[in-house]
Amino acid sequence: MRSSDERAAMFAGNRLAELRAKAGLTQADVGAVCGVSKSAIGFWELGVNVPPLEKAAAVAALYHEPITRIWPMLAPNVIRSKMGF
Repeated sequence: MRSSDERAAMFAGNRLAELRAKAGLTQADVGAVCGVSKSAIGFWELGVNVPPLEKAAAVAALYHEPITRIWPMLAPNVIRSKMGF
């Protein structure tokens, strides 16, 4: 059974792939905009990992989506708790 974090990462990955396809972009295109490799984008889309907040913000801006619509686990209360606030 997957943890809630794993399920959230998979949801985000599916959402990312959907948004990228809708925009007609390649993983390399998105990586170039965000300053990461296409393999990093691939890992995010597979739900292997979650990007750092600044990269997540770049992706969200590219797709004109709130960060938390793509990565619900990055909601402000989660961010604050992970930072020790």
